[in-house]
Amino acid sequence: METAKADWASNGTFVNSLNTNDQIVLHYYAEKAGSYEVKVTFRSGDSRNALVWAEENGKIEAGEK
Repeated sequence: METAKADWASNGTFVNSLNTNDQIVLHYYAEKAGSYEVKVTFRSGDSRNALVWAEENGKIEAGEK
């Protein structure tokens, strides 16, 4: 995995490349129960790539885009 700098990126840094089986883990803490929103932007030059999300305890509905 590699990160790069860009003015348009959140906090000026974005993930520039991932290899097979690489993953990005987002740790979160929800102080109280409720609905929360996370915005992730995904771009790829290959239609075989996808953004997949899940949570090991099933608190977040898994999906793929």
